[in-house]
Amino acid sequence: MHEKLAAKELDALAKKHSYIKINLPEDIQSYRQGNGEGVWAVVLEPEDLAKYKNNASSGQFIAVACSDSFYFPGEIVCGSKVLCEFRGEKRPMAVWDDLQGTKDAADNRNKIMKKVFEKDCGGECEHE
Repeated sequence: MHEKLAAKELDALAKKHSYIKINLPEDIQSYRQGNGEGVWAVVLEPEDLAKYKNNASSGQFIAVACSDSFYFPGEIVCGSKVLCEFRGEKRPMAVWDDLQGTKDAADNRNKIMKKVFEKDCGGECEHE
């Protein structure tokens, strides 16, 4: 589980800093390509926010998620600290190696969708 900021701390941080979007990759290919689930976040440190605004293309920073992740339910939720990397003009990306401590994104999403399908069809549908 990622370290989480208390609601009061997150509110104070959000008032000081701008909201940004970070990407959470679902697999290593998505990470390499810069694709993933977009999550609203705030940058924890002011100097990192300045680097972000100047389109830094290297280095890492801590962002605090301001919304819950669909790819990592229960793992990355509002208030979770996420290690990210700068990618220049592209959206910052959560560091894949750091995400390896969380549950597998595809398995999580599949379990959620299975529950949704079971609820929708009353358990009478065929699905994986």
